[in-house]
Amino acid sequence: MKPPLRDSQQIRSEIQTLNSCLDAVGDRLESLTEHYNSQVEEASAFIESIHEAQEAYSDSRSEGWADSDQGDTYRDWAESWEVDLEPFDVELSEPMDEPEFTALDTLRDIPVQP
Repeated sequence: MKPPLRDSQQIRSEIQTLNSCLDAVGDRLESLTEHYNSQVEEASAFIESIHEAQEAYSDSRSEGWADSDQGDTYRDWAESWEVDLEPFDVELSEPMDEPEFTALDTLRDIPVQP
């Protein structure tokens, strides 16, 4: 009795299809991620410029202003700009290795009779 090999051929074919899909999607995702992260970098630079302007404005004001309600309101507003924008990091699945299918070979090698 020989086990059917068709299943192993189908599995190999599906693994090849999966790996092709992973490659294609991975390339697109990498490109999109790079674009997104460049936008995050630009936004972070913009936020840094806002921080510098806020600090310069606050430093140009008097101590009385800093201790006033206006100073408190300004500090609260400035603190709302204290955000840390994180870039997106993706870990793609590795391509799947093609199995060896030794189980069927082992079964085939067992003698049918003593």
